[in-house]
Amino acid sequence: MKLVIAEKPSVGNSIARMIGADRQRGDGFTSGNGYIVSWCFGHLVALSSPEEYDKRYAKPWKLSNLPIIPEEFRWTVAESTAPQFEKLKALMERPDVDEIICATDAGREGECVFRYVYCQAGCTKPFKRLWISSMTDDAIRDGFEHLRPGSDYDALYRSGLARNKADWIVGMNATQLFTVKYRSLLSVGRVQTPIKYFSQFFKHVFLRLFYSRFIKNVITRLFKKSANRLPTSGMSKYALMDGTYWSQTACIFAMAFGVAPVPKPQVPDTSMAAS
Repeated sequence: MKLVIAEKPSVGNSIARMIGADRQRGDGFTSGNGYIVSWCFGHLVALSSPEEYDKRYAKPWKLSNLPIIPEEFRWTVAESTAPQFEKLKALMERPDVDEIICATDAGREGECVFRYVYCQAGCTKPFKRLWISSMTDDAIRDGFEHLRPGSDYDALYRSGLARNKADWIVGMNATQLFTVKYRSLLSVGRVQTPIKYFSQFFKHVFLRLFYSRFIKNVITRLFKKSANRLPTSGMSKYALMDGTYWSQTACIFAMAFGVAPVPKPQVPDTSMAAS
């Protein structure tokens, strides 16, 4: 019996259907045609948090504890994903399972998703690698016809592991440093920090372009046309600084969008008082 481990249920179900392993459905897996297909939910196993190494790293954080660089990294199964991890571990330990096929995403992160589970479960059974970049029937079929030894991807796993460890060191230390220094929770990371600031920059640039080019052209014309069609009798109108007269409603909405000049100030008529 061969155990196929995918990265997520949807991929596992597609593979199971293609290789005929969808005949029986169990708790967290499907089986048939000599295969058992199960799946992860992304990362079931992750690097342990600092407080799991030493209680003094728990909150409240202290600058005196930095930097935190473990001599040997540890892994932890998240409480939310523990049930699926236990199911995978039990499947790996089944006596009738003599081979495992890694069917996680083709890349460093996908390789780490499988390897972390494999190592955390203490599994030593041989495994092969399904390397596909498409979920079409032809791609899956061709991938199973050209399975490669798992050892061919050891270098890929080591590179992914090194990146994850580096991310942990940067993220954990920088987050605690900036949080303590500025007395506010500031989550810092190699990926999330530049993406966060880039997205904010892009949002501001996009909104400025959107307001300046689209709203000022389209909305302004729309309100001016609607204002010109309104009857003059019984309607209060505002005289704007550009010399146009808009209805009260149109003026309020237009100013809210920033497309209309402010109304002219009401200057009291003092001629009668002077006479």
